[in-house]
Amino acid sequence: MRTYQELSEQEQARAREVALGLLVEAFARGTVLESKVAAGIAEAERLQTPWFAAEYVLERCREELEGMSLCDAEDALYPGPDEHTIRL
Repeated sequence: MRTYQELSEQEQARAREVALGLLVEAFARGTVLESKVAAGIAEAERLQTPWFAAEYVLERCREELEGMSLCDAEDALYPGPDEHTIRL
């Protein structure tokens, strides 16, 4: 397993992207920053473009989400291609 610091720049960017996506999904379920998330979802509904809800949410709270996703990405472990992991 590798830590975030041991990943290549490209792998770190992908780790941040994945962590950000997971946070957006969690926010969309109403867990954190509810008012900003609700406003983004409402905008998507108002424009009848629910598939853009994540983008509208990111417009409103990108800084907070990117900071949180960076922390998540830095705290995670990343298996190499020859390493086996078991998720509990």
